[in-house]
Amino acid sequence: MSRILESLVSRKDIHEKFFEPIILDLLENVWNRQWRTREASCRGIADILVGKKVEQIEPHLEDLWEKLFRVADDSKDTVREAAASALKALGNVSLRICDPTKTRHDKASHSIEKILPYVCKKGIMSSVEEIQAFSVEFICDLVKSASFLLKPQVATLLEVLMTSLTELEGASMNYLQVHAEKMGMQEQAEAMRLNMTTNSPISDTIKMLLEQIDQSNIKEVISTLETLLSNSVGLQTRVGAAKFTMQLAAKHGEELLKPFVSKLLSKIKTSALKSKSPSVRSTYAQCMGFLCRHASDSAIKRLLDGLSEAYSKSESDDSASRGVVGHALLELARAASHRLQPLYKDVVPLIFLAKHDSDKETQKAFIDTWQEIGPSLSLYLPQIVELLTSSLSSASYVMKIKAANATETLSTSVNSSDLEPYFMNLVQVLAGNLKGMHWNGKEALVSAIGTFVNGNKDLLKAKPEISKPVQELVLTVITGECKKKNKTYKQQAFHTFSVLLETFQEIDENFDFLEKAWPLLTPILEEEKEEKTEGKEADAEKDAERVAKEKLRQSVKSSALSVLGFAWPYNTDTQQKFISDVLAVLTKTTSNVGNLWGLRVASINALTKVLSKINPSILTVSMVHLVVSSLSPNLLDGKVSVVRVASLKAVSSLLAKTEGTDLLSNVKPTLIANIEEVEKIFPGRHYEIQTLLELLRKR
Repeated sequence: MSRILESLVSRKDIHEKFFEPIILDLLENVWNRQWRTREASCRGIADILVGKKVEQIEPHLEDLWEKLFRVADDSKDTVREAAASALKALGNVSLRICDPTKTRHDKASHSIEKILPYVCKKGIMSSVEEIQAFSVEFICDLVKSASFLLKPQVATLLEVLMTSLTELEGASMNYLQVHAEKMGMQEQAEAMRLNMTTNSPISDTIKMLLEQIDQSNIKEVISTLETLLSNSVGLQTRVGAAKFTMQLAAKHGEELLKPFVSKLLSKIKTSALKSKSPSVRSTYAQCMGFLCRHASDSAIKRLLDGLSEAYSKSESDDSASRGVVGHALLELARAASHRLQPLYKDVVPLIFLAKHDSDKETQKAFIDTWQEIGPSLSLYLPQIVELLTSSLSSASYVMKIKAANATETLSTSVNSSDLEPYFMNLVQVLAGNLKGMHWNGKEALVSAIGTFVNGNKDLLKAKPEISKPVQELVLTVITGECKKKNKTYKQQAFHTFSVLLETFQEIDENFDFLEKAWPLLTPILEEEKEEKTEGKEADAEKDAERVAKEKLRQSVKSSALSVLGFAWPYNTDTQQKFISDVLAVLTKTTSNVGNLWGLRVASINALTKVLSKINPSILTVSMVHLVVSSLSPNLLDGKVSVVRVASLKAVSSLLAKTEGTDLLSNVKPTLIANIEEVEKIFPGRHYEIQTLLELLRKR
């Protein structure tokens, strides 16, 4: 056929004189019902387009793109191959027509306006993979060749290319993501997906669009970015839009972006807080930090207020949104620390509180932020105390717990003299929020009041006018908390009780609270082990439950014994009144080797404290014999070294208090024999044991 045609008409006339009727005929038959006709038409288009001028091609551009896209999805494979060849030829011609170095600018611009809608709407968005791939490749080449002529189309191209980052991803990656989330590998799967798109030609093309953004198109670009950041659903699209926003801020921040930063920050903050994707949240947080370099002071203030509100109102299980706040502040501190510094009074209290978040990732973000800005606690103490006070009184138990933990940190990080103006108020708030029913996590408040008072004992020692009311308030509250039924909570309450008693006794040796504490401790200390139920009900499950209850009971009793040791006063009259009862309880618990070793150690330690503070004049031979008899089996304990160590310390205290008396005469041989036996099984304490033996032998 080619020879017949060439014999009738010269090749030059075919391409010049007869181009118009030929192209019209080809376009008419490209959708012909006969597949051979469709294939021949496609091959004819591929042949006739080569080397044509703009004036010849331009009238038919829209028709060519529309019809070739349609026939590229033909049911016949040879037709599809011919259509692909024709599209390639059309693409090459179109690139040449749109190139400002090869075509007049007005004609090139007009051609771009005709071509882009088809390629963007029907090409990239096509369900046919081959058409999608061709369209993406064509647009990438078009951005390189058309350069500044694309300025009116930048917003459209940006939207299309960003969307294609997600649309062109294979279905297998979505399948992988779903199952990765079930396996707890969401972040790793997202990182892999993002890495694949980062190194793609589309990403490189998107970066090229930065060169074409100026005053003429910035509004449309920002509008597109806002839509992509807020409403797009694809991971790659949202992350890509955020990264493009950062690149735009780096290149055109002061020049073009500044008027739009406030609105962008608002959109990004809202979207980040709602997102379930770790990668999106992280990238959006980074983007907020970058944008704050070019934001006004009022915009940054609004952002910080919004982040603070989001943190304080987040639900206990919403660690993701709290993490967004932490990472946003961290990125802001890194990228725009000079903009953040004037607002430290607003942000430092929140960071200090959030450093104690229950979620480890969120906590780490705020700790890193704290280290990044390195603020002085004393400088922002009024604002920190104000936030802690309001958080302790919050209706949210989660906020109460964080504030309690932060108050503990405050007591160990700030000088007592700096805390003096706020001390009484914080103690009253802590005590006030301890009253009432038990709730999960209330242990944090109990621990905080003990640590806070103990951490400021120098202040209490120097200010008796503060010490007395604090002492009365906290001891009244803590004794009430020790009566709660929840045994885990009661254990913490007793521990705090011990801390407070030790603190007040260090402040004033005349402090004596045993008479008030004894009625509270007696029921706990005299409580006996629950007997094992016999019969059918004594199955394995119930037996395990019984063992767990017994461990908890002994733990509570250990804490109560600790309270007894610290409550033992230096007052001789009180010692005389309670010595018999106290020794009876302590020696009974100590001598019972059936008890868990932790309970015995607690009892021995309490006995040591009693002996170290007791007035020797009230000791009797029978009391000493009772003490030695209870310590003997513990000295010979061959399994638990801490029991032997505690027993040796108790013996040392007993020796110190009986010096110059004959109270040990009856038990001396037994005591020496026991200690010599300890040396055999516990050679690591040779020097200490020899010292005790020498003291005993000299008596």
